[in-house]
Amino acid sequence: MECLRDYIQIKWCGNTSTPPSGFYINDLQGIGLKQITSLSNEDHATFSDLWTTIQKRAELRFATDVRAAMASRYRVNSLLQGINVGREVGTTANIPDANNFKGFTSSLLDAVDFEYIPSPLSCFHYQSLSFYASGTDVGETVEVAIWDTLTGEKLFTTNVTLVSGWNNIEVNEDMIGSGNTATWSVFCGIRATALSTYDLTIPLYGNWSTCCKSRINGAQTTATSNIKSTDLTLGSSTFGLTGIYTVKCKWDAMVCQNKSLFTRAYLFCLGIELLTEQIYSTNLNSYTTINLQKAKELRDEYTTDYNKSLEQTCDNMHLSCDCCVECSDSVQLVETNEFY
Repeated sequence: MECLRDYIQIKWCGNTSTPPSGFYINDLQGIGLKQITSLSNEDHATFSDLWTTIQKRAELRFATDVRAAMASRYRVNSLLQGINVGREVGTTANIPDANNFKGFTSSLLDAVDFEYIPSPLSCFHYQSLSFYASGTDVGETVEVAIWDTLTGEKLFTTNVTLVSGWNNIEVNEDMIGSGNTATWSVFCGIRATALSTYDLTIPLYGNWSTCCKSRINGAQTTATSNIKSTDLTLGSSTFGLTGIYTVKCKWDAMVCQNKSLFTRAYLFCLGIELLTEQIYSTNLNSYTTINLQKAKELRDEYTTDYNKSLEQTCDNMHLSCDCCVECSDSVQLVETNEFY
């Protein structure tokens, strides 16, 4: 649920930005800035550091609670497809050209005929990327990144100093679509402006997509930032960049694409985690001593409001059955007094 990070923020004199949700944690009755700053300690030097930790805990709790709330009506298939693009590279290096980034795209829809619509719960999980480098490029430090080709947002980036042969880049991140649209893909690329690259042909199974499986295309672009699908030239070679990833299903994708519907519930979830921090804080001040009982009572109130709000939101979510979602009717028990 990392898409919820800073969706709700803290209101203070140095924060001039408006949170995407329009809400601050201070909007909750009983929560104030002084209260938050009083909880900073040696583990969290500033209230900003503390707030990041509280958000991480709230994200984990929210993901678990959403899954539990939806489980009574839907069953989600965890894994749809596992992909290894492979390591069969050509024997001759290609000289550098005008293209800045080279690599491949992973798409959850055949962008040619729009025959398939991906499940709103589907997402990519990239385990790792690898690049086969020429001996002439040893010592070069280059960027490897992943973009959402719908918005141009950079979802992952790192720098790698090349060695001869295969260079492994750990990713281990979920890539969740930026919107509930008919098509979505990501572009994995290495800055190859000055690099000699080797041809690497995508596997045969990567040429077709369904709502459950992705399509792979080799891709390159002269763009250097905010790379979108319209910036890419597609082909059959990934230029020596390969990867291991899966297409899987997560409730996170549904929440991330419909954040406004979950705003109230998530606001209370943050409030619960903040008050929990106050209750178990080792700091000694009026908030952690005199007002401790008040914090416990307020957390109970927030928990009640949180559960009601989350239940109402999830009960009103109606999903079509697809490759991610298996719909099941509620089990009914009927008692009878005699057999016929």
